[in-house]
Amino acid sequence: MQMFESDPAFFTMLGFEVLNRTGLAATDGYWLDETAKYELELGDHDVEVRLGNPVLGTVKNFRLLNILRPDVDAVLMKIVQDSDNLVPWHTLVEVQGNPNTAFANVRDVYERLTELEFEGRFIEDEISEGYGTSSPY
Repeated sequence: MQMFESDPAFFTMLGFEVLNRTGLAATDGYWLDETAKYELELGDHDVEVRLGNPVLGTVKNFRLLNILRPDVDAVLMKIVQDSDNLVPWHTLVEVQGNPNTAFANVRDVYERLTELEFEGRFIEDEISEGYGTSSPY
């Protein structure tokens, strides 16, 4: 089972299709895809999961990186409302304008703040690698 931990912006940026909500208000919790819901044997309104936070709802299954794979990964998305409580290992940045200029700006800020080498990539590059092709960037 794949797990993502992020803030609500991640959920919005990637446009997940919500199939149902458990009715809980905005709080830290999990969104499950259909496969995870099935594997955890949860109903539409079950809010308990053995991971410490409630289930907020179900999203439509989606494929990670390669849509040609026949299997669908079970996915849990933990949404944390207060970004001060996040310890990101990946950061998703939405850019406007020239993507290469934006990439260079993000790289420069990252390296200045962390004093670490930037290993960022365009999501298109990661997807393209799943098919053995190259991206436009």
